[in-house]
Amino acid sequence: MPGAVPAALNVMAKSKQYEVIVSHPVQAGSVQMAKGKHQLEVNGGTAVLYQGKKEIGKVPVRSEEAVKKIEITSLDVAGDKVTAFELGGTKTKLVVTGQ
Repeated sequence: MPGAVPAALNVMAKSKQYEVIVSHPVQAGSVQMAKGKHQLEVNGGTAVLYQGKKEIGKVPVRSEEAVKKIEITSLDVAGDKVTAFELGGTKTKLVVTGQ
């Protein structure tokens, strides 16, 4: 089945996106996030942020393991700065670096 191999590679290459709702404008690294729904995709040490299908920016992050599974995707915010993204359904917390 020569056609099955490329399809399997395609599935592995696709990154999972997480939805996060921003209640008021915040800044993640150098990226301004407006109020509303955003998508977050992890690509190595970078969080790629989208609003709708439009990429709005990339934020350097480092991964930390939480003690227990995180229920919903959310932001940790100090003032108007995002300090971390918590990924729902995982034990992964992405701490924003380079702020």
